[in-house]
Parts: sequence; structure tokens; C-alpha cells
Amino acid sequence: MGDISRKGASSTVQIVGESEANIAKVNALQELQTAEVSNASAVDTTLTVQSSVELKVGATRLPHRKSILIVPLNGKIEVGFTQGTESLLVQKNQQVILPIGDSIPIYAKGTSLVNVYVAELS
Repeated sequence: MGDISRKGASSTVQIVGESEANIAKVNALQELQTAEVSNASAVDTTLTVQSSVELKVGATRLPHRKSILIVPLNGKIEVGFTQGTESLLVQKNQQVILPIGDSIPIYAKGTSLVNVYVAELS
């Protein structure tokens, strides 16, 4: 990094793509750091879950989804990536945030009829 002054090495650079912005900077140890922030779109709903169902807001997954928030409101659910094989137990009012894109489905089933808050962020 011989040509970069101390001031230049610590400045922030914004890299802008289609509809998203990533912030990149060089820290004091001369390491490149990035932080991706969901700032294009967010949608949410409450789904009623008992048998295996895909967790999404609306008919399709949010395009360019970066993460999904799952909160069972009145019971526990099991979550997984393949319908019928859900095995991650999520307790009532436990918040789970998964950094999962829109190409990966997420399924849940309830131990009884459970209302589940679902938010997709892009």
C-alpha cells in the first residue's frame, strides 16, 4: 500500500450496484472491510403454520432477498430448507434472522396451529 496516504487508507468508499449499495473501507490495519445493509425493500406478514409451509411474504419470495426474520408468536415451530424435513426448533417469541437469498426456500411446521411473523429484507 505504498501509494496510499494515511488519510486515503482510512476513507470510506461506496460501491453501488443495480439497486443495492455496499460500503467498503480500509481499517487501521490496512484490511478491507465491507458491510452489506438491507436497504432496498422490506415486506412482512403473519402466517398461520401447522403443516409444512414455505415461509415467504406473498405468492413468491422477495426478489433479491438478503435475509429473513422468523418469529413464532404463540407456539413453537421447526424450520428447515427442505419441505418435510424441518428440524431446527424455534421457540415462542424467539427471533431467528437468516442471511438467506431468494434462491433458497425456508419451510416451517408447527407443533400445533402457530402464528409466525415473517419479514423478508432486500
